[in-house]
Amino acid sequence: MASLAEYIQRVHSKYPGNFPTLDPFPKAKLHAPNLLKGPKNRILVYKGAFSPPHIRHLALLKHGFEHGGRDLNMIAAIVKPLEECSRPATANCSCKTISFSMEERVALWKNDERLPGWAWVFEHSMAELQKLMYCLPEYAKEDGYELDFVALYGPDNSDWLIEPWRRLKAEVTLVDSDGEEKEVKFAGCKVMLICDAARKAVDFDTGRLQTFKGCTPWRRLAPDTELLSHEEKAKAENVIAELKEKEVDEYQRLVKDAGSEAAAIGGIAKSSVTEALLDNQHIIVCHAKKDREILRRFVRLDRSQPGFQETVVSGTILRKVIETEEAGTVTKRVGETALSPGMLGQMMGLEIGAGNGCERGGAVDQDCLDPCNGAAVMEEEPRTTQE
Repeated sequence: MASLAEYIQRVHSKYPGNFPTLDPFPKAKLHAPNLLKGPKNRILVYKGAFSPPHIRHLALLKHGFEHGGRDLNMIAAIVKPLEECSRPATANCSCKTISFSMEERVALWKNDERLPGWAWVFEHSMAELQKLMYCLPEYAKEDGYELDFVALYGPDNSDWLIEPWRRLKAEVTLVDSDGEEKEVKFAGCKVMLICDAARKAVDFDTGRLQTFKGCTPWRRLAPDTELLSHEEKAKAENVIAELKEKEVDEYQRLVKDAGSEAAAIGGIAKSSVTEALLDNQHIIVCHAKKDREILRRFVRLDRSQPGFQETVVSGTILRKVIETEEAGTVTKRVGETALSPGMLGQMMGLEIGAGNGCERGGAVDQDCLDPCNGAAVMEEEPRTTQE
């Protein structure tokens, strides 16, 4: 087991001018992202305009990370607001005057108390992120760890429609601490995770997802239960070891309730396998015929649960409300749906306090954290970036 943050710092020490950062996971006081030997470790990469970021962006991030399949062994996520987020006018909203800089959108993500500890909001350029995505696996490999990346999309994002092998190659330039340059080829993300937690896609059960040229038909994920059990046991051992070191009271409680440390590990692993098999009922996959490692994985949010209710929110809708509605309506809608609504209000010159329980220093509204409490109906045309 090794700290992911330590490897990020090692890359930073070698190439300090490329992606400076001091603490990528400041909220992860316990269960910080760690690399495990054996299974391939993966980091989820979620890029988009996020103009502004709202609760459905957060729901998509959480659902993709937590229910995208335990076989992917996702240990952390990187949220990357794009440098450019200009929007054309639509029939429903001109939104000519509302825009947010990358720094503002980064701050809105970072300042929201609901952001999970495993998520890193990347405040540098896409080129810098590509450099990091090239370097991290190389450094981890030196110590016997496998590391890769998974791209997260909503079903309205056209990026995942493109033949995947056309998006894999990119050249980046690394500048080390001595000022020497090195040209490297960046392979990109071979696994693409499409999640409809923010916007309903197609009828999942009838299989009406598009079959892509050069890819196999969609099929339900068939897990290797023996391998899954082995990997979940390794993760449970990691959890127990970390509790033993950092949370002694919780460790002792778990061991006492289970009867022994081995039984506690077994119980955690068994529960994780059960959850994984339930998640797999809502996952279908296809892969490129030229390379089976190039995967598309569709993760459905179960909308059949009792009490489930769709909620309407999108970046376009929020910008339209801010631009056209009365102050009282703006305060209400922004407070209910935006990330860091108080900060967003300050950016817009509005009085929106942190009393919504969404920002640091306020009580967190746990209902806002769970995408199963509602998913967005996006009342707009599909975009090419996550809005």
